[in-house]
Amino acid sequence: MSRRSLVPVVILLFLAACGVQEKIQQSMGGDKAKARVTAILEGIKKDGGGTGGDIETSICQWRKGVVRISDGGELGRASDAFSQWCRDKDIDRRISGYEVVRAEPVPGRSDAFLVAVTIEGKPYKMYVAEGEQIKWVM
Repeated sequence: MSRRSLVPVVILLFLAACGVQEKIQQSMGGDKAKARVTAILEGIKKDGGGTGGDIETSICQWRKGVVRISDGGELGRASDAFSQWCRDKDIDRRISGYEVVRAEPVPGRSDAFLVAVTIEGKPYKMYVAEGEQIKWVM
């Protein structure tokens, strides 16, 4: 085979590798989104309706995907908004169980996923984008 005939093969291999890399990145991002939702729901399960460290971690993960929000004013506003978010689905209390089912990539966004969960047997979906507040989809 001549060098000239290898060029299309090399290009095809490169493009295939890029597609694989994109799928790997999406999978890793989906795992990260699922882990973030798990941290939130675990805090609600342990401390829902309370004011302890578990629910504070849930608030911070929900608001920005961080472990802690150090600014007291920002944390207070995040707490109020998180309480409303929980009330929207009647989970502003300790929940008995949950399951994080799957994360699907949002078309056109490499850092956003629709995460399907069940909470006490009811199905829900959340829009989870890196560094952004989580929103209910249904």
